[in-house]
Amino acid sequence: MSENVSPAGQHDELVMKFLLTKEASSGLCGGQDGQACPRHAQQNHQGGQQGHCRKHNEIEKSITIDEKDSVYVGEGNANLVITNKEKDLIIRLPKSCAEDDLSTVEYKLRSTSVYMNKLVRPVLGDRFIVPNTILTISSAQLQQLRETVRPLRPAKRKHKDVNFPMGLVMPNLTSSAAHFPNIDNIGPCVSVELKPKSGYIIPENTPHPTLCNFCLKQHFKHSCEKVRSDYCPLGLFSGNQDMIKQALFSLLQSPQNNIRIFGDGTLLHDETSTNSSDCLEYLSAHVGGHTGLVDLLAAALVSPYSNSTRHKVVSCNKGNATIPRNEERKILKCKRKLYMKIHSGDSNKHETENDLEKDNTKEVTGSTLNEDSVLKAILKMQTLNILSDNQIKGIYEDLLKDGLSDEEIHNLIVHQCYQGNKHRENLNKLLKYMLHTTAQDLSIFIVFMKQQAIPAEKILPNSKSNSKEEECCNGSEKIDVCEKLKKNLYPVIEMNGCSYLFSIKVIDLDAKPVSAIYKKIEKKQKWLESIKEKDC
Repeated sequence: MSENVSPAGQHDELVMKFLLTKEASSGLCGGQDGQACPRHAQQNHQGGQQGHCRKHNEIEKSITIDEKDSVYVGEGNANLVITNKEKDLIIRLPKSCAEDDLSTVEYKLRSTSVYMNKLVRPVLGDRFIVPNTILTISSAQLQQLRETVRPLRPAKRKHKDVNFPMGLVMPNLTSSAAHFPNIDNIGPCVSVELKPKSGYIIPENTPHPTLCNFCLKQHFKHSCEKVRSDYCPLGLFSGNQDMIKQALFSLLQSPQNNIRIFGDGTLLHDETSTNSSDCLEYLSAHVGGHTGLVDLLAAALVSPYSNSTRHKVVSCNKGNATIPRNEERKILKCKRKLYMKIHSGDSNKHETENDLEKDNTKEVTGSTLNEDSVLKAILKMQTLNILSDNQIKGIYEDLLKDGLSDEEIHNLIVHQCYQGNKHRENLNKLLKYMLHTTAQDLSIFIVFMKQQAIPAEKILPNSKSNSKEEECCNGSEKIDVCEKLKKNLYPVIEMNGCSYLFSIKVIDLDAKPVSAIYKKIEKKQKWLESIKEKDC
């Protein structure tokens, strides 16, 4: 087990019970240099539905799902998502049209599993990843599930259905048990799903002179008379606490699909606002309202994530405006200017800092992310690619001209079967680009479990206290909380007299096809043409 495996990763009984098998490290397909071969992913499997597939680099599990315990969560164009309450699992089932070849659906599913487990996981680190597993259900169960969720599905999504009895399964990350499996639920659990977007700028890929692509898209929304978010990912990835908090407050003010808050597993708001009565009451009762939540998130996102992580945070309760919006935009513009100067070679670091000092932004540009933080891990993955959109498009088109199809290019990259291939160098560049795009659209799950106020000397590793039990918040039962905290089993943030165990996982790690580059270029041009200077 890697030293970077998180506490939850070491002890996740749910994953061990429902997802993993003992054969996980054996019986791999003999592709090039020991990698899985994509040809085998299209072949039918024999010998039962449960266990490790000896022709795939992934784990399979067959479980029985009662449709009465399955709740429809939502769906996109490619997948339908349900949660199974009895087993506390999230199940993602691939969608297809009636005429689609089901062997192709299966192949895409297996490719997704291989990509997440074998390419993304080593880059982000075990401590942030829960391995996904392939789930097999019976045809009868599949039909029952379809009938159960059909009345709940949006009409615009029904042109595709779930036609294949396999999917990807993982623990329900809104549940405290998925993060703290060997601690009883002794306090309220606040879960936050956050889409950070891109904190990395490639100037040639960012057509507006002062706005990052996320902000450019928000201005486009405004021009279409839609609600615009003031969130900017450059602020979140800046390493500066004031800018990070302002970015988080902006997400809370206009969450859209970029942030979701759960209280003990229940979603507390919609996409328009986090000011619902349920959300306000829950956050006020357990983390000190929006301000307390932002303080916890800002500490967790930039802290080194390990068993021994201990942070003390003082919530200032100064409201939601740590940096006025106009000033924030000025700082973000200057930060981008710094990035462009450093990477263009037009100025050395000393000269650039002097330039920025005139704009009073030296304190922002001097901030850095901790090397072991989740934001730093994501930023590193985003920076794997240094090529422009047009360069990527050129490489892709060269491969097409040389006789490779889009599907073959995708398969060679995902299954790493291009060792010795004459296109190896270009395929490796496309792999870095694929990981880069995944890192731009992933989600972070951050969970805080509140403990009762514990004297500081009792949670220090070298404490001489003999206390082995602390009462739960409701005073009805006892648990060895202090001993668990002293043994550094989980990271902790202390804020305003309360201790919060916290856990971080990264999800939504699908591979984006390289062919999507055309649509990406087209969208950015559309955003740029619609924007008016007065909106900036």
